[in-house]
Amino acid sequence: VSTQSTGYQTGKPVVSIKQFEPHLQVIVSKQRPRKLMMTGSDGLKYTFLLKGHEDLKQDERVMQLFDLVNTLLKNYQFSSNRHLYIKRYAVIPLSPNSGLIGWVPDCDTLHQLIKEHRQSCEPKIPLNTEYKLLMQMSGEFFSNLT
Repeated sequence: VSTQSTGYQTGKPVVSIKQFEPHLQVIVSKQRPRKLMMTGSDGLKYTFLLKGHEDLKQDERVMQLFDLVNTLLKNYQFSSNRHLYIKRYAVIPLSPNSGLIGWVPDCDTLHQLIKEHRQSCEPKIPLNTEYKLLMQMSGEFFSNLT
């Protein structure tokens, strides 16, 4: 198990799962994913986001695309001199609708960024503004069908 973007490396021992932490932290978001921690056979802690109700194959393909872009950035002198690259993380599909995503520490979700911004505005902008507008518009649409 590795959260490194390099994954398996030839000549290095394969890290296996030694134990799982007994508790999962539920992340407040639409799908309510869980933060899963485990200890590897190398003694290091590994953290993942356990997601359900989603197909992670597309996320896995995006990481492969980022790998290709990183190769191009490395081979292009302008970007190589500036050490530009896209940070990748592990994406491990477990089934057609669940999987693990490598935990990226010290990051915020898009929801958290929007929430903080809206709470800092004067007047404060409610988080469900778009939902209310959508419901208003859909109500008008459906009432016009009859």
